Amino acid sequence: QAQRRHLRRKVGEIRREIRTVCADALERDFEGYDWEAAIERASGRLPRTPSLVELMALEIEFGSLLAAVDKAWTVARKADESEPTGSEGRAHKEPTTDPKAATATYPAWREEVVADRPRSDDLHGDTAPPINEEVIPLSLVLEAVPEIHHHLDDPGAADWEEFVEAAYKAALLLGINLTAWREARETLGRNRAAIAVATVLARWRSGEVKSAGGYLRAMCERERTGDLHLLPSLFGLKERHNPRRRDRERS
Repeated sequence: QAQRRHLRRKVGEIRREIRTVCADALERDFEGYDWEAAIERASGRLPRTPSLVELMALEIEFGSLLAAVDKAWTVARKADESEPTGSEGRAHKEPTTDPKAATATYPAWREEVVADRPRSDDLHGDTAPPINEEVIPLSLVLEAVPEIHHHLDDPGAADWEEFVEAAYKAALLLGINLTAWREARETLGRNRAAIAVATVLARWRSGEVKSAGGYLRAMCERERTGDLHLLPSLFGLKERHNPRRRDRERS
């Protein structure tokens, strides 16, 4: 019974998120997807008393629809915002904090991005928050938050797409609802939102965080005021997993 209630609530959240994303796309006049058909599909009547098997099938069905809708929304938004870019639009390559360290598990150099950033005219209010220019190597994130490895097929070969998907899985595990996940992606950008969720996962596992969703929303608020800095958090988390090295540096 408890599992059925949980799945029914989850399916309801996914359906609401689909309708929210599609309604936003229609309001922005985004093209490239049948938003109205998706809304209709996510608004249809469900079985009155669905079985556990039926609910599991519905979760997969609407989860796939949400993934398709979210991808189409992201593509449409990028197309709407597309501007010619020069050399400054290229991805950066950044080393880990200590490329030659014996404890380094991942390649020292990995393609990096400054995550997708919301434009100032996408944000409500008279003034837009400052753009955070942190450039964070994925290799650093994976070393600092080994807790995320469980959600990756091959942590050593993971790329940003796989990492974002892993963060989404972790968010569901943490009880972060889809609205909070979407708010984080809108506020922080796709990659930074995933990094934020990874740090929440680490702090939740250590008992520092009780409400993962509330903590993530607080991070979004700090991002809006320009006070969120993920790099120091990652360095701090990384040190937790390298106590011997830290002690050697102090001696």
